Amino acid sequence: MGTSSSFDAHRDGDHACASKELLSSHSLCILRSRDEILMHNSGLRKRQKLSQADVAKLIGINGDAYGRYERNDVKPTIEMATKIANALKISLDYLVGKTELELDNSMLKRVEAVSKMTEKDKEHVFSLLDAFIAKSQFQGFLS
Repeated sequence: MGTSSSFDAHRDGDHACASKELLSSHSLCILRSRDEILMHNSGLRKRQKLSQADVAKLIGINGDAYGRYERNDVKPTIEMATKIANALKISLDYLVGKTELELDNSMLKRVEAVSKMTEKDKEHVFSLLDAFIAKSQFQGFLS
């Protein structure tokens, strides 16, 4: 772990991350609080109908070790957190609480494909998307 002398602490509400500690230990800086991580990770896993043992097998560890990550008894390394995010088919940013926007891998691939289009093609995609969003919002208003 990092030393207690002069490190940069970044705060976001109740969340803190010590930069030097993060760099020296290769641990992942978790932006969510301890209870939020537990509920968040187990909720993601359960929505996909996966057990702790299932996720553990996908990331190459045993179920007890994964359970410690999910309970936040142990912080995963960046590499392990990436494996967890990939197993749950979500972004690493969503897993650690950097964003509340849940983008699964299929959505991310679509966004990447659109980002590679010409500006004219992007305009067409965005026009269609805007029309569907407006339609959905209108239908929600009528309900």
